[in-house]
Amino acid sequence: PPVPRPDGEHQVQGLLLPPPSPGIASPRLSRTPGGGAVVSTALDAPALAEALGVPALPPRVLRLDPDLPLGFARDLDVLPNTLTPQQHLGYAVQWFGLALAVLATALILTFRRPRR
Repeated sequence: PPVPRPDGEHQVQGLLLPPPSPGIASPRLSRTPGGGAVVSTALDAPALAEALGVPALPPRVLRLDPDLPLGFARDLDVLPNTLTPQQHLGYAVQWFGLALAVLATALILTFRRPRR
């Protein structure tokens, strides 16, 4: 959504946290029409710093308090992601492994010859 730039100085508050993990999707940077802002689907700090023309970005992001009148509407959930992409992948491998074990057991029990 379009976010108007505030005039003057404003006091902000929120949580200073590590940046959110990009997840499985790779981050994409693009400039808005007119080149005034950079839009990113995930925070890739080196790419964003290069796009903004600064040497580096701080290792933390400020998640603004949802009650502040500035900016766009924010979700009340201001906690960081609890699972990293590696943990998501680990759970996926675990469940697919379990599914293969169940399938193998079912095939063995279905096609084995009865004992005489």
